[in-house]
Amino acid sequence: MTYGKLFALKHGRSNIVVDLVNYFKLEDMEIVFSDLKQPQDYDADFVKYFPLKKFPAFIIKNHSYNVHFKEDVFKMNEVVAILYCLLSRLVSNTESKRAIEAQKLLSGEIDDLQAYGSNCKWLCFTTNEFIPLMETIFKMKVTHEVQYDEVAYRELIKKAYFFMEDIIEPELRNHCFLVTNNSPSISDLFIMTPILDFFSVEYDPAWCKKHPILMDWFNETISHPMISYRLSNINMV
Repeated sequence: MTYGKLFALKHGRSNIVVDLVNYFKLEDMEIVFSDLKQPQDYDADFVKYFPLKKFPAFIIKNHSYNVHFKEDVFKMNEVVAILYCLLSRLVSNTESKRAIEAQKLLSGEIDDLQAYGSNCKWLCFTTNEFIPLMETIFKMKVTHEVQYDEVAYRELIKKAYFFMEDIIEPELRNHCFLVTNNSPSISDLFIMTPILDFFSVEYDPAWCKKHPILMDWFNETISHPMISYRLSNINMV
């Protein structure tokens, strides 16, 4: 029997993968949560297969994923790779409604190479640029793991606004979502993580009113059932 384990935290990059597993009801995937402050309690399989100790990560045992290597355990880390792997696995089951939904998250209603590439671009931007920026902001403003410096903090906030105004919003002038015009992709859902984190520390109603295109996209995206269950009652104008 094939079965897997998803090793996750209860915040950050892990959220979107946990959302995906729960939304698609991947019953063969056990979710194992960890606490960065308690590394001595990490799952034995996580310690064994992932020496970098980075979350999220997952393994599948008794699999048929890779015909090139005779390994009993399929290992995957890095959030973008995990999302593509799990969604592609769902798409390959062409007889199910879940496959159609997974296809929409990857590239819209058709198998479109440009949409696949665009999705990958936005996922990488989120995990490599936006989330690290928000982690630094949180460490300075919320957890105080980094000494607060007003000048440095305002520069970080300025960069976050730059991401939203000059990187994300121009894309939304061409279509309703980052990848397609019809429905949110996995990258739309993923980028909600740093944007929500930003609004939790620097929410400015006046700025939101000046950016209706971005805010319409934001409110539409957070209503998607894959993530809305943990974002109840959030609506910003």
